[in-house]
Amino acid sequence: MATRDRDRFRKYESGASKARKRNLREEFDKTQAGALDKYIRYPKKVGKQQKNVDLVVDSNVANVERNKKDYNESTTICGDDGNNESSRHLLSAANPPNFDNRDKSSGLSENDSGEDNSFPMIVKDIYDPGNWEHMSNALRSLLLEKGPIRLPDDHDYPIDMEKRHFSRNFYIRKMPNKECVGRRWLVYSQIKDAAFCFCCKLYGKSSAGKLSNGGCNDWRHLGQKLEKHELSAEHINNMKAWLESLKRMSRNTGIDSKMLDQINKEKRHWRAVLTRILAVVQYLAENNSAFRGKTEKLYQPHNGKFLGLIEMLAKFDPTIQEHVRRIKDGETHDHYLGHQIQNEFIELMASEVKKIIIAKLKIAKYFSIILDCTPDVSHKEQLSLIVRFVDASDCDLKVVEHFMEFFIAENTTGKGLSELLLVALEKLGLDIDDCRGQGYDNGANMKGKQQGVQAHILRKNSRAFFTPCGCHSLNLVLGDMAKISSKAVTFFGVLQRIYVIFAGSPARWKILEEAVPYITVKSLSDTRWECRIESVKALRYQISEIKEALFTVSDESKDPMVKAEAESLANFEVGNFEFILAVIIWYDILFAVNTVSKSLQSADMQLDVAIQQIKGLVTYLTNYRENGFNSAMITAKEIAKAMDVDQVFKQKRSRKRKRQFEYESTDESTLSGEDEFRTEYFLCIMDQAIIGMNTRFEQIRQYDSLFGFLYNINTMRKLNNEDLLKSCMNLDIALRSIRRA
Repeated sequence: MATRDRDRFRKYESGASKARKRNLREEFDKTQAGALDKYIRYPKKVGKQQKNVDLVVDSNVANVERNKKDYNESTTICGDDGNNESSRHLLSAANPPNFDNRDKSSGLSENDSGEDNSFPMIVKDIYDPGNWEHMSNALRSLLLEKGPIRLPDDHDYPIDMEKRHFSRNFYIRKMPNKECVGRRWLVYSQIKDAAFCFCCKLYGKSSAGKLSNGGCNDWRHLGQKLEKHELSAEHINNMKAWLESLKRMSRNTGIDSKMLDQINKEKRHWRAVLTRILAVVQYLAENNSAFRGKTEKLYQPHNGKFLGLIEMLAKFDPTIQEHVRRIKDGETHDHYLGHQIQNEFIELMASEVKKIIIAKLKIAKYFSIILDCTPDVSHKEQLSLIVRFVDASDCDLKVVEHFMEFFIAENTTGKGLSELLLVALEKLGLDIDDCRGQGYDNGANMKGKQQGVQAHILRKNSRAFFTPCGCHSLNLVLGDMAKISSKAVTFFGVLQRIYVIFAGSPARWKILEEAVPYITVKSLSDTRWECRIESVKALRYQISEIKEALFTVSDESKDPMVKAEAESLANFEVGNFEFILAVIIWYDILFAVNTVSKSLQSADMQLDVAIQQIKGLVTYLTNYRENGFNSAMITAKEIAKAMDVDQVFKQKRSRKRKRQFEYESTDESTLSGEDEFRTEYFLCIMDQAIIGMNTRFEQIRQYDSLFGFLYNINTMRKLNNEDLLKSCMNLDIALRSIRRA
């Protein structure tokens, strides 16, 4: 008694107590030994020196998807609220994935934390007889409806140590009179690599032989055992029971016919519910809309667009009305309205769309890739992959572009991005050797001749011709033009100042809208030059109205800084003849470039048409360099006269240098204001534009010299045989040299 009292008040656990716990742990570990063996199996095939052990996860992907679908159907019988006996037996027998129970709640649960790790990675195939350990009425009904399911004819069965395996010849029974009869009842289990009797597994006893219990994998003597089994009395009785059940099921005259009617009715209900939920998910995904709000409960404020559409459907659709009623009354907890099932639907739809695109791409065989990187809201660099190919799946051939996937780019160097691209193509099942084109921007990590992505890809496939983005090249040409002259930099700075002063307050913007009835001023952007033509366009056709609006802001504003800025812009910038002339020149240039840029962005743009557009733009810029200044001067003088602006240029003050010696030359004569503007501003930006166009589109002209004769069949017919043969020989030599390189 004293010892027990002493043990009761011990501060530390005694040695005997520790030993008892250790023994219990050891016994538990022994019971768990080999528990993972039912999830994995080691292939017995040793042919072709294949000795590495691969982990085989349950069944194939098709069985997983089919199992998931049929589990949704089977678990909804009789409401499947957890109180139905058949449902519980089916859950224990089939052990389906718990991909719906995550969204269970009495109503709709809030956003739960944690990642979704329950989507099937290990899913038991309920059609595999190796998983029919506990046969329930619900599982038996489902198997009777589907019947025995066999593997495809080209399935590669594993080979045992005796170099034998299951053969489809076992499905055929040869009668003494040489007649062949099919063994419909024979099924093969991938899980256990054994043969089973379908009817004996459903209706027989567990001790009725290997074909109805653990399966038979004695391939040497399987033929004899099958003949013995099919002549046994128990197999014949089980076969009769199976055929009678099928007959009753077809006539719907079984004892549980009412129950089957209820099950089928429940299946149709859940199928209709999932169809509508999937339609809502597809609608929101196609329109790039947000799904969720602040809460995930029905009929709560700010619960998001997804639940809002469900609530709207519940007003008109009887199926959704019944579904919502069950949720509100607590009759079902499997509502399929949670955020995780939404994500799974999106992933499944995206996977199907991707499969269709890849199938079309493999029909076309050859493709081009387009890459671009941009940081997302989480400050991670995202690489977008787009494929371009000729869609030959229909009779109507057309060039299409499809977005494939986003990838997180940890390494943004040319080598890192090219490695990521190769992994992405391998993941999609595409061969880099079939790539015939690359399209990136003009960044150094993409365009670099030595370490850029295009250089790394060309080392893998020399026929993957690189073409930089035409629109991005045009933007860079305009950027170089705007930076080549200090007056050009000042010009665009004035445009931004005009926008800032009007956008600074609603009152000033209202003054602008009252003065300018058509086009308002726009803000500038370093990357999107289309906004610059819109900003210049507002001044090109409404410069006098904008000047009056600036005077109005100066008169009505009480802020001295705003007043001074508006007055300065009105008098010394907008009211300056050089600024008016610069507006005319830049509008003519930007309008021509923007027209070509829009054309290059069209979905059906071809390389030959793009080359013609670029050549036309170079010709226009060359002609404008020669004649554009005089025509712009005429237009600027007309506008200046209407605005009562002096038509004079700012004269640059001449700088006189002190001569130290008599033999030094005198100061050069200074140019007039007009000549200086034409030489140091107009000709400077035009020369830079022409040089930039010729430099940045040199590669496209090289492609035109190689492939140009193939663009138009009518042009090809006009060539004589010698010219056509010469063009073909040049193309052949170029492709051979590229291949060797």
